[in-house]
Amino acid sequence: MNKLAALLIVVFALSAHGQVEKERTINAPQFPSDLASIAAIAEQVHVGKLPCELGQWVKLEADPKSPTHFYLEFKNERYHLTPVKTSTGAIRLEDELNGAVWIQLSNKSMLMNTKLGRRQADECKSPGQFAVSEAMKLAPPINILEPAPEFARK
Repeated sequence: MNKLAALLIVVFALSAHGQVEKERTINAPQFPSDLASIAAIAEQVHVGKLPCELGQWVKLEADPKSPTHFYLEFKNERYHLTPVKTSTGAIRLEDELNGAVWIQLSNKSMLMNTKLGRRQADECKSPGQFAVSEAMKLAPPINILEPAPEFARK
């Protein structure tokens, strides 16, 4: 093999290696931003012993070993929940292994079980959620699916 052919093979191999490295870098998951968004979700979770409808309650506390994870106790069950990004702005925590899903809205939270296909606890409220719920009773949000009320014209 002549020197020019050997040189071309080396140059081609080096450029191909550089291309692979570029593709690997471009296609790499963006873990730091994912961790930042998960941490932002975790900061918004209401923790404590939350009363629910029908005299039920849940106890939600941060995992001391992992600040972005939570333990939820309900009846005789204990779930280890992880924040999940949503497109709606709701706070969602999941325990995929056991099928538990905790949804936190501004005015209430609920515990659902995907394996059982039902809601286990509803109307669970922290003090902040209770305040929002009471404010919504006094000034209900606009329902965009219903026609606007007709106002008398003068």
